[in-house]
Amino acid sequence: MKDKVTLTEQYVIVGEVSKSLQIDLNYIKNNVVKNYSFDECQNPSDFSYRKDYYNLSDDVNLTWLTDYIRDHYNLEHKKTPILMERAGLFLPQGKSINYHNHIDSYDLIGSPYMSCIYTVDCGEEPSYVIFEYSQGRLQDKKYKIKLKKNQYVLFSSELKHEITENKNKKPMINLSLKFEFKL
Repeated sequence: MKDKVTLTEQYVIVGEVSKSLQIDLNYIKNNVVKNYSFDECQNPSDFSYRKDYYNLSDDVNLTWLTDYIRDHYNLEHKKTPILMERAGLFLPQGKSINYHNHIDSYDLIGSPYMSCIYTVDCGEEPSYVIFEYSQGRLQDKKYKIKLKKNQYVLFSSELKHEITENKNKKPMINLSLKFEFKL
C-alpha cells in the first residue's frame, strides 16, 4: 500500500480546562465586560466580524489559560501553538454572532492557523457554535457544539462558524484566541 499524504485538514477539538488550574473566571469576565462597556471593539465597521470582538486588558489569568491550552495541544499533537491575538465576546440576551472565519484574504501569511472559543460564562439555555465546512463532494455541511462554561473549542481558522443566539437573560461571555504555528 502506498503512503497517504494529507494535503488539507479541517478539525474541531473540544476540551475542558482542569479545575486544578486556578484561574479567576470572574476577573476574566470583568475584563470582557469592562472592554465591552467602553466599546473597545476591534473594528467598528458593520461589515467586519471584529465588531463583536473586544480588546482585552493584560491579565495573568489570560496568560495561564492560553499557556494551558498551548501546552495541552502540544502534548497531544506535538506542535506548539503561538498566541497571535485574543479578544472577548460579549453576547447579551438576543445577540448572536454571524458566520465568519478568521482568515484575512489580504494577509494570508498573517492569518492564524488555529482558533479557539473558550466559554467563560453562559446561562441555562444552550447556545452553540456551528461550523460550516465543505470538502470534495461534501458541500455545505454543518457541525454544532454546545457551549459550556470552562470548555474550549479549538478549530481550523478557515472554518466558517457562528455563535447562536443567547436566549438567557444574563450575557454569555467567551474568549476568542487565535494561534499560529512556526513551520
